[in-house]
Amino acid sequence: MNYVLFFASLLLVMTLAWLPTPSDRPVAAAWLYRTALLGSAALTSTAWYGLYVHNWATPYAVLSAVIGAVVGALVTTGIDMGSVEYLAVPSSDTRTRVRTAHSVFQRYRCRTLPKWTLDLLGASVGLVLTLPLWPVIALLIWFEEPGPVFRVEYVVGKRGVTFRRYGFRTTRRGAERRTLTVGRFLRRWHLDALPALANVLIGQMSLVGPVPQRTVLVWAHLGEVPGYSERHTVKPGMVGTVPPYDDPTPMERLDADRAYLRRMSFLLDLWLLVRAAAATLRGRRRPAPAASPQATGGRVVPTKRSAVPPVPVRREAWPVRYERSTRPGGRRTTSTVYRSATFSHALPTNRRD
Repeated sequence: MNYVLFFASLLLVMTLAWLPTPSDRPVAAAWLYRTALLGSAALTSTAWYGLYVHNWATPYAVLSAVIGAVVGALVTTGIDMGSVEYLAVPSSDTRTRVRTAHSVFQRYRCRTLPKWTLDLLGASVGLVLTLPLWPVIALLIWFEEPGPVFRVEYVVGKRGVTFRRYGFRTTRRGAERRTLTVGRFLRRWHLDALPALANVLIGQMSLVGPVPQRTVLVWAHLGEVPGYSERHTVKPGMVGTVPPYDDPTPMERLDADRAYLRRMSFLLDLWLLVRAAAATLRGRRRPAPAASPQATGGRVVPTKRSAVPPVPVRREAWPVRYERSTRPGGRRTTSTVYRSATFSHALPTNRRD
């Protein structure tokens, strides 16, 4: 019964998404994909409840219906738009030129066994711990904008070889390339880079090393920065040599990579991993640049980080006297109340009339 509900929900999503689509428009609207997913999950869950009441289905069979709806939605958009988005695909000529520019480079001493062991154990443990999050991340990305869930970037690796780096999609499809709402969260916690652990396992990347850059950018930097090919003498890393959330220039990035290559060791890799994890947990950001005098009409406007809140002005307190009587013929209490903008307290003075 679980398999029946799974495939029924999967086929129902495809039917609801493709039947209302006109023949001259092969790709359905985003709201239609979402409606097909929710409608299929609701209908199959209702069918499961009827079967469960008559003891024809197990309590966990409803999960098969929901999973079938999600898989059907991903398959539907995968057939229409593809399941992977390719970014900045370089030409074969550019790849060959970048590869040829790395034919002669300086060699650095590196103990491959400890680094390989750290990469293998770290990537394996990371995949095991984070793999349950992948379906949730994929569903959140798909539900905000139905389409490809993964992205592929063509970056330069060791010896100038171009390879595909995997990751979760964090931007909208189209020319504007605006960041998704869930994409901001993924970038904040670096969850969009989790699929790159597969690159580490197959030997294309390392946990720590120079951050890989796109092939088209590397080809431009090779002609502008002398010795830029030295940063590609080792495998690129998921964690870079510069502090997280920094945006260095190509020359600053090259200097940091050279310093790492000279002191490369197992303990240094561990320290860089701890530093990256601490910076991610703190959520440190670069301070916003101050506005230019031309943009503010000659006035110096402080940034949000350096702005100081105004201090409230403390005014003089004034006394307010009032009298109250607890009962006829009883004691009468007179209180003097001092009020100001920042404090208020009463000093009671009791007397018998």
